[in-house]
Amino acid sequence: MAEIVPFRALRYNPQFVPDLQLVVAPPYDVISAEAQERYHARHPRNVVRLILAREDGQGAPGQDRYERAAWTFAAWQAGEIRRRNPSNKRLPTIAVKRFYRLVMQKYGITDENDDKALLRALTRTEADLLLAPDIKKRVFAQLV
Repeated sequence: MAEIVPFRALRYNPQFVPDLQLVVAPPYDVISAEAQERYHARHPRNVVRLILAREDGQGAPGQDRYERAAWTFAAWQAGEIRRRNPSNKRLPTIAVKRFYRLVMQKYGITDENDDKALLRALTRTEADLLLAPDIKKRVFAQLV
């Protein structure tokens, strides 16, 4: 079973992104090609560059969209575009465990030792939480 520990949030640095509305997008699976172009044009740090990197390779080196997204994510962290919450506050372990159980339930994962399925589910859930404030509110309401 995966070890569950408290963590600090990863946030956009307001010095580089003063208006979060410029960098959010809906989940990748509902973004049309036209909308993808609009999100790419809206801001150079729009999250669409992570969740739906362009097929043509613009914006970051790499062989495929996933490698380009990883490169972009690492570059943003290195440049402090996105950084860990400066607060020392961490989510309590009990909340993290509840969140973990909710993710397993949502994606129908019954084997907590299936690390690949858990990683895919947590990655998708992270993207959903980064992009959809209404989902974030519902999830966190269930945690408390």
